[in-house]
Amino acid sequence: MYNLALHDEHSGSKTSHCWLYRTAVSIYFIGLGAMSAWILTRYLTKVQDILMAFQILLASVFIQNLMGWYEILTGNYYFIPANMIRIYMRVHYPVSTFGNTNNFSVFLFFSFFIIYIGWVNAHQKWIRMVCPILTFSGIGLLVFTQSRASQIGLIISGVVFILLGIFRFLMDRKLLNPRLNRNMIVIIMILMCAAIYSQRGMIASLIYEFSEIVTGLPLEQNISDIKRIHLIGNGIYFFKETKGFGTGAGNIEYWMRNYQIYNTWGLTSIHNFWLEILVGYGWIVFLGYLIFHFRLLMGNYKRFMKSKSVEIRSISLAICAMLTGFILASIGPSNMLIHEWFWMIFALLVAYQGVVSQQ
Repeated sequence: MYNLALHDEHSGSKTSHCWLYRTAVSIYFIGLGAMSAWILTRYLTKVQDILMAFQILLASVFIQNLMGWYEILTGNYYFIPANMIRIYMRVHYPVSTFGNTNNFSVFLFFSFFIIYIGWVNAHQKWIRMVCPILTFSGIGLLVFTQSRASQIGLIISGVVFILLGIFRFLMDRKLLNPRLNRNMIVIIMILMCAAIYSQRGMIASLIYEFSEIVTGLPLEQNISDIKRIHLIGNGIYFFKETKGFGTGAGNIEYWMRNYQIYNTWGLTSIHNFWLEILVGYGWIVFLGYLIFHFRLLMGNYKRFMKSKSVEIRSISLAICAMLTGFILASIGPSNMLIHEWFWMIFALLVAYQGVVSQQ
């Protein structure tokens, strides 16, 4: 179904069945996410079950890293459209099984926190030895994807990770007032994220220069930035035209193709996770997701600061850093909501929330 919808989009068809496919695909993936969360919540009932799930994800991270480096070193690709193979063979971008570099970069972003959880809670020495190697491997692959959103998102996550670790260290030694630490940490995190965002241009330039040195490939950023700005402008226009209630599931592409006011050079996906929800589903659903995201973040923050369990502290710290950096990392892919692996990771986060809430 999804492949047919993509075929319609690339062929430029304006027939109604493309709209129907897109709507059906969007509803399918939302249903898949809800069902995944329900199933995992039902069958993962202990923290050890959650850790086992993360270990399975860690195995997947290992395989995806191998495939990414295989593509860089050999130039052979098996999971991208035939018409794109020659382009990727020339530049040796890693995509693994994700279809393009932006999708792969977001998976790599998630993978660092999966690796951390696996490393902290590993009982076998060989896993603890492999995890650091996977970390450096993931950083290298992330550089080769040349995805600024995931790279800057990872920097933000790193800042949050270090800050929370420092504050927990100070609180354990009674050098920080527990009554004040929550508000202080939240304020500092917001200020740090705001500072990084305000310097995003400089950070992006540094990332580009570093990527050029490492990969030896020139980067053409201007036209890509202009396309994304135009996509955002069209999205805001659609949001206004629908009185804030959204275009409906899967309809952004149809609106982008037929009612755009800014040229997008053939692009129809909005390439922004947050606008995808806001423009596609309206402000009510968007507000609901913001509340969910914030409560998930703050719930794990509290558990990290209060729990004495190594397992809970490591998972909660990883989730806090992940959810903060995801705010920016998620704007890279064209459409985050149509990927099974994304829903499975978020379903696992929901399942973990349910497990620790019952304890």
